[in-house]
Amino acid sequence: MQMFFPDGQLTNRLLSVFISNVIITKEQKPVLFLLNQRTTDASKKHIFDVGLVDFNQRWPHTEPQTNGESKTVSEEGTLLIFDVSSFDIALYRPFMHVTPVIKWENKDNTCLQQLSLGKKKANVGSAKGIVLNTLFLLLGILIFIVAVAARSQGGWLQVVDLLCEPNGKLSLSKVQMAVWTVVIVAIVYAFSLSKLTIPEIPATLLLLMGASYATRAMVKWQGGKPSQETLDDVPATSTVKVHNSPRLSHLICDDSGKLSLPRAQMLMWTVLSVVLFIMKSLLDGHMWHVPIELVFLMGMSQLGYAIPSMNASKKSELSKTL
Repeated sequence: MQMFFPDGQLTNRLLSVFISNVIITKEQKPVLFLLNQRTTDASKKHIFDVGLVDFNQRWPHTEPQTNGESKTVSEEGTLLIFDVSSFDIALYRPFMHVTPVIKWENKDNTCLQQLSLGKKKANVGSAKGIVLNTLFLLLGILIFIVAVAARSQGGWLQVVDLLCEPNGKLSLSKVQMAVWTVVIVAIVYAFSLSKLTIPEIPATLLLLMGASYATRAMVKWQGGKPSQETLDDVPATSTVKVHNSPRLSHLICDDSGKLSLPRAQMLMWTVLSVVLFIMKSLLDGHMWHVPIELVFLMGMSQLGYAIPSMNASKKSELSKTL
């Protein structure tokens, strides 16, 4: 027999334990002990009765080979599900090291069987603690940025300028980059706390982030290079406003103040993608692999935003020259 206890399971979700090469039924009254340095078998609040038993199941896992490589194998056994929501973890702690122990009666109910991870330990995470620690991290980063800005010439209020264009208007591409950066940092940190390992970052998420940076780079690079066609389109009397106060309306309006469909579309896809990414990652227990179709939709939306923005930037630069 061998126990498999997935690392980083959360107390607010049903906890899974798999015992290989044995059939355990609910009539054998299996119970789970979660032991740490401050608890013993007599600590009742760390003993949990089984909620669901499903035997003749298979559990895939990796085993090291003699040649140094690892191989995925599948063991047959019993899957045990426990409700450990009453497991006490301090609010300020994101996780706790525990040694899980399973005890159950044998088939004729004459003695107890016991199986544990031995000297190995696993991490059981607290969702509240992980959220609290993640918020503290983000708050600490924000305080650091504001403190650095406060010591500079422009004062701490220039932090807002990080999300603005040189003319003072709120930049949709910068806001998108900032939102994705904050969300990914928070999710990576949260999963790292629960499992003490850096989570796998999906390739499609890298493509999505790359598209955001590419959009910003295209607008910035092409902004100061007006073509001859653009030169012909700009009236000689064109003027531009030197500076503006950042407003949320800038995210969906063009330079003339009119509602822009490409901007509104890009904002809509960004909000939808971010919400889906957060919800799916939390529900699945790992970073969501963003579907490639959604990445393409985001890319087309960003392209539709970038082309008019580049054209507007060219005209703005030319107007300043005139």
